[in-house]
Amino acid sequence: VNGVWAPAALLAIARLDESGLLRDYLPAESRALADTAAIARVWLREAPRRFDVKVTAKDARRRVADYAREIGVDAVPALAAIGESGVSFRAVSLDSEGRPVPILNSDEGFALLLLDPDSAEATRIAESLTRAFPAGLLTDVGLLVANAAFADPTLQPEFGRNRYHGAVVWSWQQALLAAGLDRQLRRSDLSLAARTALARARLRLGAAMKGAIDVRGSELWSWSQLDGRYRVEPFGQRREDETESNAIQLWSTVYLAKP
Repeated sequence: VNGVWAPAALLAIARLDESGLLRDYLPAESRALADTAAIARVWLREAPRRFDVKVTAKDARRRVADYAREIGVDAVPALAAIGESGVSFRAVSLDSEGRPVPILNSDEGFALLLLDPDSAEATRIAESLTRAFPAGLLTDVGLLVANAAFADPTLQPEFGRNRYHGAVVWSWQQALLAAGLDRQLRRSDLSLAARTALARARLRLGAAMKGAIDVRGSELWSWSQLDGRYRVEPFGQRREDETESNAIQLWSTVYLAKP
């Protein structure tokens, strides 16, 4: 909300104002919208950075290895995906003292769909989300919505594969990221390196989406791992699953993008 939706809404208001379409409907003495673009720039500069999480390569490898061992998944692909610059992402929220809660999450896809980040930021988002889980969010059966590998161990069970807002796949969230990556690839102002990273991320995501194509119309699903490969597990049928599923939600029945 603070890092993407608010500035995106302000920028949209500014574009509408600049179009002149509202001129006949605003009092002559009221030009409050004239400052909207400047306000949006402040939001873009100040809000997102408050959610920044940066983990060194050494610490990231240790945390990923520990978390993979705890949840019983193969850590090798994830460890190989961590570069020398470490891991950087935007936290899922802030705690009561204003500190980032270090849960890697798929909501960063909204920035690719609604904003025009610079080359470095677009690359960071694409790479951080499409690294192999639990270094990132990508599995053989889709994009997870949350990864608690970098959080305090006491918080990690709250974001497991049996939690509705945990390490599960939401069909609409991966469709959102696919649309965001496609939008960024249509831009002409990004560097070649950024475009290469975005295209690579899109291919990875497409392959993961095809891995669960039989359940793509489902609201969400979970997973298990056998011999180093992820496989789809229905969500809500196990005793430990904590679900908020609602059949009348739009994303329960509508798939929003092609693999």
